Amino acid sequence: MKSNKYIFQRLIAGFIDYAVFIIIAALYIYKFGTLANDGSYNVNGINTLPIFIFWFIYFIVIEVILHGTLGHLILNLQPVNAKTEKPISFSQSFIRHLFDPIDYFIFGGLIGILIINNSKESQRLGDIVANTKMIKK
Repeated sequence: MKSNKYIFQRLIAGFIDYAVFIIIAALYIYKFGTLANDGSYNVNGINTLPIFIFWFIYFIVIEVILHGTLGHLILNLQPVNAKTEKPISFSQSFIRHLFDPIDYFIFGGLIGILIINNSKESQRLGDIVANTKMIKK
């Protein structure tokens, strides 16, 4: 049986990152959203743009500049180019995070875990498509 590199740390890092994102997005929606008849708050149209901008800055820009998101930095993980093991590029970061909904949220992250467990370099789907992998710093 092959070793599943850092799977627990990666799960915790993902949890930290999406907890930060969801909390900040929820606070934004509460502060700037409109109250619906059912008691929930929502934002529509152009008011959704700051949420996407925050996602982009938090997951893409910070990952490229600091070589990891907050969750990665806390757990001493770093996404790198799978071939060169150098820091990932902007486009690699963007591509790998486009697959976060599949890797983290479908069936509670089960798809991501299964792909990590069965890939040669312990990569999740986003890593495979972006040609990246995770290493311990």
